[in-house]
Amino acid sequence: MTVQTTRGFRELIANRRLLAVLLLGFSSGFPIAFVAGTLQAWLKTHGLNIRLIGMATLLQLPYLLKFLWAPFLDRYALPFLGRRRGWIFIAQVLAAILIGVMSLLDPAQAVLPIAVAAFALAFVGASQDIVIDAYRTDIVTGAERGPAASATQTGYRLALLVTGAVSLVMAEKIGWPATYRWMACLMLACIAATLIAPEPAGIRPPTSLREAVIEPLREILARWPWLPLILLLLLYKLGEALTLSLSTPYLLDLGFKLSAIGIANKGFGMGATIVGVIAGGYVVAKWGLYRALVVLAVGQLITAFPYLLLSLVAKSYVVMIVTIVVQNVGDGMGTAAFTALLMAMCNVRFSAFQYALLSSIASVPRVFLGPLAGYIVDQLGGWVTLYTVCAIVALPGIVLLKFLRDRIAKIDFDGVSGRRA
Repeated sequence: MTVQTTRGFRELIANRRLLAVLLLGFSSGFPIAFVAGTLQAWLKTHGLNIRLIGMATLLQLPYLLKFLWAPFLDRYALPFLGRRRGWIFIAQVLAAILIGVMSLLDPAQAVLPIAVAAFALAFVGASQDIVIDAYRTDIVTGAERGPAASATQTGYRLALLVTGAVSLVMAEKIGWPATYRWMACLMLACIAATLIAPEPAGIRPPTSLREAVIEPLREILARWPWLPLILLLLLYKLGEALTLSLSTPYLLDLGFKLSAIGIANKGFGMGATIVGVIAGGYVVAKWGLYRALVVLAVGQLITAFPYLLLSLVAKSYVVMIVTIVVQNVGDGMGTAAFTALLMAMCNVRFSAFQYALLSSIASVPRVFLGPLAGYIVDQLGGWVTLYTVCAIVALPGIVLLKFLRDRIAKIDFDGVSGRRA
């Protein structure tokens, strides 16, 4: 079914392709919690040293380096379910098996086996992300990119809610082994999304690994000036990423209890993020990609100001909730627009490699902003200085959008660069 830009947003989100994108977004978000927050909670409840728990964050490294093996997934297809869905199916099965294996291990007795299983799960999860991102890029039309970005992020955030909040409640009630077994079954159930998803048709894959590596780089650099492209990827969400980097220590410093922060983040914050990604997808579909990116970049800039306000008023739980809601709505809207931009940038012949590379570059600031934010707070004037800087560093991304306006407008149509087969 071809969906024209003149059709309503409600009709756009009702088709089979976008249902598949929503469900695969859930599958994409499922494994990472078992390598990040949920794993840390599991280790902590078994009394492991905090430094060892901190080191466990390195297990997420495959998510940052996934572009290294993405060309392999572009070049080769499995002999069932098509070029994209075959790999997604295998990743889902392996992820379910690895989560099940982790349920059999005791952190007090088997730290190294758990680390190996978690690292393997991170590799499988990152591989699943590569192919799901490529699938989404291949399957949706230009008019569907906004709703597709919303569907992806909604599914992803719901998975984080299940694996982050629901799994902790389950662990308290039925224990960690049973919780991991139930989560393994839920991961396995995600296969249903792969089976109902239509396979992209009429796309010629690279004929060699060399072509899968060299041609994607040559092709995208022929369409985009490399320096502005890299700067846009690094800077568009820089202000938002810096705002979030130390938000929990900031709220603790203001005297809020950890439980109150958790309820605000997992309850109000998660709901606000889902509202944001849906609204962001609507804005992209209604206004077009360039205009939406500019408006939502300004929105992300504004999200720093409630944090400044919070530091100037007396301790108020209501103001803290408003701050978290505003920040998460802005983050969700900006993420939806940025996801739509990445999809539009990719050529469907090389979408696994190109999307993995572009998203990996965009993820770099999140890895290194924590130390920078800590230095600003400790040495350059405290929290007010940090959140002032957050607003300032959001400006270059808006300027870069202006510089790349014509190129962004060009890819905001079907049949143009990003949709070439």
